[in-house]
Amino acid sequence: MPEIHKIATHNINDMATPPRRAMLEDFLQKYEIDIILLQEVKWPLFDDIRGFTTYTNIMTTGRGTAILTRDHIQLKNIVYHPTLREMAAVFQNVTTVNITHRLEQRGEGTEKTSF
Repeated sequence: MPEIHKIATHNINDMATPPRRAMLEDFLQKYEIDIILLQEVKWPLFDDIRGFTTYTNIMTTGRGTAILTRDHIQLKNIVYHPTLREMAAVFQNVTTVNITHRLEQRGEGTEKTSF
């Protein structure tokens, strides 16, 4: 039987306060989420979520995206867009792309450098 992994996405819009971070951790544990793509991540980051590894792409504005995976899950080919709040990674031949804004908001010509 194939292994099933639960993947979620959430625009957390900061969530830096301890109660909101605890709510995220409770959600991950309650629903047994294996991978979560987060948008609108802001400092401080989520390095202390128990049982999870955090990958982030934060701009100079202090906002960005993150991918959290259970500690036993290995992401490969992680790509961070150098100027935009985007990142991509591969897990078991599936590519995930995490973007925190609509593409048309970026301006003329930038869509050519997006994932």
